[in-house]
Amino acid sequence: MSSLTNTAIFEDIADKWDIVKCNNGVGAFELTYEGENTGDTFDTEDECWHFIKHQVYSEFEARCE
Repeated sequence: MSSLTNTAIFEDIADKWDIVKCNNGVGAFELTYEGENTGDTFDTEDECWHFIKHQVYSEFEARCE
């Protein structure tokens, strides 16, 4: 695949994720994927971005198989 295609795929996957304030008191932030809560909670936004990064790479690899 071309670099532009790969970039588009990464962006498509990453756009599905959002960081929202945690409402259940378990952490400060939680994640949504395609608008649905994932149940993953974190204390910092950096932790959220780290998790999202790994999820994006995992989904990208799965699409390329």
